[in-house]
Amino acid sequence: MNAKKQRIQYLDIAKGFGIILVVYGHLLRRQSIFETIKDYSIYIYSFHMALFFFISGICLFLKFNDSDKDFSIKKECISLAKKLFVPYIVWSIIYIFFSKSVGEAFITKVKYVYTFHGIAPVWFLGTLFFCELCFLLLYKLIKKHKFSLLCIILINIACTFGIAFIRYKLNLKIFEKSETIDFLSISVGRLFACNSMLFMGYCFAKLKILEKLKRVPSLIIGILCITALFFICYKTKNEIVLQFFNLGKYSFAKSSTLYFICSVLGSLGITLISYAIKSFGPLEYIGERSLGIMLLHYLPLPTMMYSVEFVSMFSTNIYLCLIISGIISIAICLFGIHLCRHKMYIFK
Repeated sequence: MNAKKQRIQYLDIAKGFGIILVVYGHLLRRQSIFETIKDYSIYIYSFHMALFFFISGICLFLKFNDSDKDFSIKKECISLAKKLFVPYIVWSIIYIFFSKSVGEAFITKVKYVYTFHGIAPVWFLGTLFFCELCFLLLYKLIKKHKFSLLCIILINIACTFGIAFIRYKLNLKIFEKSETIDFLSISVGRLFACNSMLFMGYCFAKLKILEKLKRVPSLIIGILCITALFFICYKTKNEIVLQFFNLGKYSFAKSSTLYFICSVLGSLGITLISYAIKSFGPLEYIGERSLGIMLLHYLPLPTMMYSVEFVSMFSTNIYLCLIISGIISIAICLFGIHLCRHKMYIFK
């Protein structure tokens, strides 16, 4: 029981790191005051969303390992729909009517929803729903056949390259003529890219690597992974925006390869560092509420914009403004979650 509790603690810490990076990444890209340091967001976007799918894979292993007797696909699918699909629809409606995306018509927002392209961070709910649904449908195959997990990971990676080839190499005119097909191709490509990371996370947990590492080696390896990630980002300046299945500015093969390298390095790095930390209350608290922060900090509630405007009244230092604005944005979201958590279905 104690070991299980520790694993949950490090996962909350990892999610805490992840959602803090999400907030600061959006601050850098969405607030014009940070235009001169906007390029720092490249380091964050290189892996921050892939990290959440990697963590989800670890969580799925912890949940379903050695649970064949209790496993029911129908029951789990219903539970998954309540946990992710219903919130996806609810938050999509909220974003349709309360977000003011420049140049996007109402019908375009509706297409975002039914193609599962998603509006702003709501895409994460829809993509995670289908990733976990794929896992549930393939779970018995994974448990029964020894090498099926590796095959599934390789198939998802190959499909990611395949969709990237179709979208960015062939550059078919149909994507320009039909918003629906364009959005669907983004959703499918993104699903394979994220599914790869989810199953890698499951594989990582299944290999029980963390149980074989002590805290110091885990911390050292984690720091080395993040250092390698930063070096690659510094050298390539490859901009990844997973929301739009934009894996970079290079050829489809090079960009897709960089996506997987950066995603794996970043996810491993944060996970290993979090495991080394073991326990840290503030990060655990933030990580436990990461989904609520992801959905609340963006467009419907202009927490980022007002945080930046408030801080800039007292300081002209752009770096200080960035740091404090992020803290205030997260604090506002945590307060909102505290008020709503037991009264609204859309929060855990």
